[in-house]
Amino acid sequence: MIAARIETAEVLRAIEDLLERSRPAVLRAASLRPPADLEERRTLARALGRESLPRDLDQLFAWHDGERNASFLENSSDLGGWRLLSTAEALALMRDAPTWPAQHWKSTYVPILDSGGGDLGMFETSTGAIEVWCHDGDPPFVCTQTLGDLLQISLDAWRRRLASDRLT
Repeated sequence: MIAARIETAEVLRAIEDLLERSRPAVLRAASLRPPADLEERRTLARALGRESLPRDLDQLFAWHDGERNASFLENSSDLGGWRLLSTAEALALMRDAPTWPAQHWKSTYVPILDSGGGDLGMFETSTGAIEVWCHDGDPPFVCTQTLGDLLQISLDAWRRRLASDRLT
């Protein structure tokens, strides 16, 4: 049986709606930036040698162009607590990539998440997978097969946490 594709834009709206209703302080702490405009998204695509960004990545940056502070991703989920990067931050990191451990860097990477400790969550543009790139030179590994999957994991974790909070 083939699993249905998780739509990134739908999950992002669901996370934001849930947090607006149940945990508005989380959204305030994250300080989500306004959406990236079309030119910012095209600039990022051109840095990859593409006309446009892959759909999921475009939907992410069209939703909000990163966050300034804490993360909206639930801490118990994969990459929970990692801060969403802006298009400008992603571009800056991609320009710095030649100075990083080359054996594990891919030209198809777009940094989208920052651990705060040097590790990055990468959108792998050739596959759509989310990979963790380790600053210490360890090989990257696939965290989820799609961005939608990662966001759905976080949404489910928020739902469990909120249900648990109501029981206690």
